Amino acid sequence: MADYGKALEQGIEAAKRAEAAKREIADVFEDLKIQVLAATSGRVLITVKEREGMDLMEAMRRMPGLLRIPSQFVSMEAHEPYRISACNPTTKQGNDFALAFLELDPAGYPCTISWGDRTNVCRDKEAVSECLAELLTDPTVGQQLYVLTRLKPSTAPENN
Repeated sequence: MADYGKALEQGIEAAKRAEAAKREIADVFEDLKIQVLAATSGRVLITVKEREGMDLMEAMRRMPGLLRIPSQFVSMEAHEPYRISACNPTTKQGNDFALAFLELDPAGYPCTISWGDRTNVCRDKEAVSECLAELLTDPTVGQQLYVLTRLKPSTAPENN
């Protein structure tokens, strides 16, 4: 006979491990964002967005516990990949470039980061970090980031 209590405990533990893995992945992206902003004097902002445009890192910062993980991160259903984007936040011009795409396993790892004709399967935090460093060295991505650093800051007042 099945031991449903034990199965429930295993499911809860698996959910906790998945939450920790997804938080770890989000932390790597947060570190990427901070370091790139610093290296470009605030001219390149890298974000990870859901198809609807929600910034993953911001959503995870605002809510406690499992609720910090956007529903698509928790869902077992297939979903659109997250978009890894870069923009120059000092200008109001339309300057959002899609650099790559992130697909998460329901357990967090492995995750897949893809750009151009490359697909990288990352099984841990170190692999995610190395893959993102490799992304930044790609000549096509480098060109997009270079364009962003060359945009002139906006001086026009914002309409509210």
